[in-house]
Amino acid sequence: MMVHHSMASLVGGYTKLSFNERTKKYHGQCPFCHSAAEVFCVDNKNGSFWCYSCGKHGTMEDFRVQMGLECPEPELEPEDADTMEIYEAAAAYYYQCLTGRMDMRAYSYITKERGLDEKTMADFGIGYAPYGRRNQSLYRHLSQRFDDLAIFRSGLVKRGKYGAYDMFRNRIMFPILNRDGRVVAFGGRCLDDKGPKYLNSAESRIFNKHTLLYGFQTAAEASKTEDTLLVCEGYMDLIALQAHGVSNSAAVLGTALTKEHASLIRCFYKRVRLALDSDKPGLQAMARSIPVLENAGLEVDTTSFSPAKDPDEFFQRYGKKALKARAAEGTDPSVTAVRASSEPEAELVRQLVKHLNVCGQEGRAEKAG
Repeated sequence: MMVHHSMASLVGGYTKLSFNERTKKYHGQCPFCHSAAEVFCVDNKNGSFWCYSCGKHGTMEDFRVQMGLECPEPELEPEDADTMEIYEAAAAYYYQCLTGRMDMRAYSYITKERGLDEKTMADFGIGYAPYGRRNQSLYRHLSQRFDDLAIFRSGLVKRGKYGAYDMFRNRIMFPILNRDGRVVAFGGRCLDDKGPKYLNSAESRIFNKHTLLYGFQTAAEASKTEDTLLVCEGYMDLIALQAHGVSNSAAVLGTALTKEHASLIRCFYKRVRLALDSDKPGLQAMARSIPVLENAGLEVDTTSFSPAKDPDEFFQRYGKKALKARAAEGTDPSVTAVRASSEPEAELVRQLVKHLNVCGQEGRAEKAG
């Protein structure tokens, strides 16, 4: 894990901080009570923090403990550092296999069919997992540096009836990074009909899809100038967005956002714009995500890349300028809820009643004022 040498660098991984020249301290929103005001203060000189709203305070160690209660992080064992080192060695190998054109079909798929240039491949570490050589290409590569116990523990190589074999074979590989920028998992896109279209690393102490968002390390940096996070679905959708100027974007690694995702997002953004696939499963996932985000105190709207299915397909059809323009458009989330409902009439009534109740409360408040 990344070593933090100051209070501000530690806290900055959970909430945006700004330095005040007058007080010589850092200020931001509290990652514990989520107050809308900048009531959280960090003193680098004394290595301390405190919140004027909820009263939480302490040292760097206190912050780690209390943040663990709010945004649980898996407790790492000593061998987890070895596993992450193996994942990073594998990521470098997969990248070399793709850019070195070990398989021209894979290279052609990425560059011609998906339209990615070598800069984008490098920025996202996109690679290729080869097959052949008894399905031991990665295993033989890793064996030059790591012992078998660590390699098998990583999950990237399995034990079979006829010996070791690579988990990922003949797949385009997408490294998944944690907030510290370390590789903790992979997603692999199949290039043939053998196996599922997408295959992900198994969950572990270092990888939990319910707490991680693909591309969030870039989105966290973008939050310094943006207040809205665009959430999409899928590796290529996220790459299409970030590679073409929509850096305030991230992708779910499942079908819907969780309360852990919402807690993470709330530390950096005020609003979420949902842009999952425009098919029925995507609409239903957005409908499930809306209350989760709203319960965390986030403002929510949605956008659709229709008539395309998703951001990547939209970019392929209409280009960069149109992609950025569509990403900036938000619509009332109740429209998505109605479209996703299996009983749209009943859902429409529910949304109208909710809207009328809110309007009625506002009207009574104005009269009382």
